[in-house]
Amino acid sequence: MRLESPALRYFLAVAEERSISRAAANLGISQPALSKALRQLEDSLGVQLFMRSPSGATPTAYALHLREHALLVQKTLDEATDSIALMRHGKIGTLHIGGGSSLVSNVIPRAVAALSARYPDLNVQITTDTTDELFGALGDGEFDAIVVALSNYDVRQRFDTIELFSGELGVTCSMHHPVARMRKVGLRKLLEYPWVMIGANRLIMENLHRIFTAEGLSPPSPKIFCNSFRYVTEHLRSSDALSVLARQQIESESSDLCFVDSPVRWRRGVGIVTRKNTFPSRALKEFIAILRGLGRQYTAESSWKGKR
Repeated sequence: MRLESPALRYFLAVAEERSISRAAANLGISQPALSKALRQLEDSLGVQLFMRSPSGATPTAYALHLREHALLVQKTLDEATDSIALMRHGKIGTLHIGGGSSLVSNVIPRAVAALSARYPDLNVQITTDTTDELFGALGDGEFDAIVVALSNYDVRQRFDTIELFSGELGVTCSMHHPVARMRKVGLRKLLEYPWVMIGANRLIMENLHRIFTAEGLSPPSPKIFCNSFRYVTEHLRSSDALSVLARQQIESESSDLCFVDSPVRWRRGVGIVTRKNTFPSRALKEFIAILRGLGRQYTAESSWKGKR
């Protein structure tokens, strides 16, 4: 038996079928009983949810808005039912995590490895995508949490955010690139080379536009985009292309890549984001705790490097 809200189940059935008679048949209840339940729901909300007509029931703007929340409520109840069942059998369940490509290649694997060591039976599903897509999927309930760059995202309305650490981004190239050993590489020099970017990253492209146009120059126009951090770093190693990557990751993982001394640099925060008004599972609480510990470690390492 699954946890559920009958009122929301009835509402979602009508919203899906756009017909009270068909929804009643699918639910296995009488049409008058369903109509009565809908009227009670409308009375409690003080709004009309459906426009009734001989051809069916058309959702109003209120119904379309309620549907988004009702789907999340039903998903939360389903997850609670599954979680209780797993706990009863001594298991912990599944964690759905989304992340930016570079974070999936660095921060997230370390956190998941630590989490899996504590909970060997935990299933973890990890998806990488652009930040815009990840926020959309999180809002739709596809992820328990996402680990992303936070700059310029107003997440206060729908999401809870914990900033883990901040780091510097800038132009990156192969150690054998002509600009690798140069000091104070100008913007015009950077425009002489092709660019490859991780995904269609809106934040990075906005910052490049800001920096170059401030000097009266057109920003770089990358011709290659790929969501794979590994692909981008390998492309840099085998070409004269440039990209924008995180300094800490390059210095800690890629001895054959370097951070270019140029005006193209800025800091960004990295954090874990969850939906508001949800109840995190035990696995998610542990994952967040582990990430916060890694964030403190990264912050300490960055401070130490900055003082050398």
